[in-house]
Amino acid sequence: MPWGNPSLPPIIEAGSGQVRDKEKARLNEIISRVNELFEGDMTDQDKLIYVNDVLVGKLLENKVLIQQSRQNTREQFGGFT
Repeated sequence: MPWGNPSLPPIIEAGSGQVRDKEKARLNEIISRVNELFEGDMTDQDKLIYVNDVLVGKLLENKVLIQQSRQNTREQFGGFT
């Protein structure tokens, strides 16, 4: 894997010896799909624009997510604010 285009590993098959929980499996699926968005000829700047403008904008349209974020601390978001 080249350093210029890192991605997270996809979900591995069930029965691999790891405990599976639904939330973790769903998060892995989301990460895999986001990684797919960045395949191809994209600069780091292109990726930042997409995440900061498009993805964040879409998340901020979700009223439930906004409500949940207001009920949690920064620490509960793991430093991602």
